[in-house]
Amino acid sequence: MGGMLVVFSLFLPLPCFAQLPAPTTGPLLLQECLALADKNNPEIQAARSAAAAKRTGVQTSAASFLPSLDAESSLSRTANANRSRGTRAGSELGVPVSLSVSQLLFDFGKAHQGYMKSKHDSVAAKYSVEVIRAQVFLAVKTAYIGLLKAQRALGIAQETLKQREHLIAVTQELFDSGIRPRFDVVRAQIDAENARLDLVEAETRLAREGPNLEVALGVPGLQPRALEDILVDREWTMDESRVQRTALERRSEISNQREQVESQRNSLGLARRAFWPTTSASSALLYRQSSAGSAFLGHEREWTVGVSAKLNLFGGFSNVATITREEMALEKTQEDLKGVEQKISAEARQAYQTAAGEARKLKIARNLEILARENESLSWQLYRSGKGTIILVTDAQSQLLSARLSRLNSLADYHLALSRLEYSAGAVLEDIQRR
Repeated sequence: MGGMLVVFSLFLPLPCFAQLPAPTTGPLLLQECLALADKNNPEIQAARSAAAAKRTGVQTSAASFLPSLDAESSLSRTANANRSRGTRAGSELGVPVSLSVSQLLFDFGKAHQGYMKSKHDSVAAKYSVEVIRAQVFLAVKTAYIGLLKAQRALGIAQETLKQREHLIAVTQELFDSGIRPRFDVVRAQIDAENARLDLVEAETRLAREGPNLEVALGVPGLQPRALEDILVDREWTMDESRVQRTALERRSEISNQREQVESQRNSLGLARRAFWPTTSASSALLYRQSSAGSAFLGHEREWTVGVSAKLNLFGGFSNVATITREEMALEKTQEDLKGVEQKISAEARQAYQTAAGEARKLKIARNLEILARENESLSWQLYRSGKGTIILVTDAQSQLLSARLSRLNSLADYHLALSRLEYSAGAVLEDIQRR
């Protein structure tokens, strides 16, 4: 059944088609679904927004290395109510303008530690995006495979109903000819009604699977398209050691946790440097112009240049407490890293064993279907020759139906296991095999 195209219908006509590419007559490929999810899934977009916010933190930290330039101006009026000989009461208008510049000279690495912390936080946020993308892509693959499985199950139900209706026609013809009893016709009719129930259930399952893909893609109201049937037999050639090695090298969760460890290490370094002074240089220009009424009284210019040092002498032992807190936080993130590595290693082993088991089950299910088809064919031959009963035929047809569904379930479970294996390893199967 490789290469077969199946069609699904989704019934949520919401006005969001502008998010989709122009409609085409070709199948909706799995890679196209992944691209749609990457563009539209709200969880991925939220993670990217958070990562963008972390990048601005790096720019903010880098600003501490650059000079700061400030300008200030004000308007003041001073009233003189005292009268003295030869003077008149009046008011004086002043317009001072100041321009100042300051530059950090040396802070024993405080600014550098803050900058490196922000940088590691930004990289960790980038890996967080990759973690979310991997989870969403797994959900897309799961929904895609579930939809294909439901469509194939519907096709099997339709074929089974036609088979049961054909059996009714054959038994009715034999009954009318006086060769077979009425019991054969009734038995065939009962099986046909059961096939109709199975068809309704298959249609219901297909209708339920459609929205799952929409949610995973983040595209409600997806236009009906054909899906490429990826549920094909695929040889199992994986090596467990390669899977585990790839997982420890490629999983974004480990990279994210490593960046958090480095960020926390810089937080600890920043806390320890709180005992050291911070030196900076500053320069300022003050210009002031005064007038009384229409009379210009004059102006003043004042330059100031200086170097300052700031050292916290006592802060209620808050610096010591901060260092202790940061040390404990660093120890926690390091232990969290070990836990993540152990968890991912266990997930990789479990995913490998699950996929290997599904491969064996698929092989058995494939052989079972071959035998069931042969059994069904033999039962027909015996029935037509008068050596077999209708029960023999209906049982053989039921066994064939069960075998076909078992193979379909095994095939879908095998591909789901391969998708989870790719997720657990953090790489596609081809990359795992090349390592």
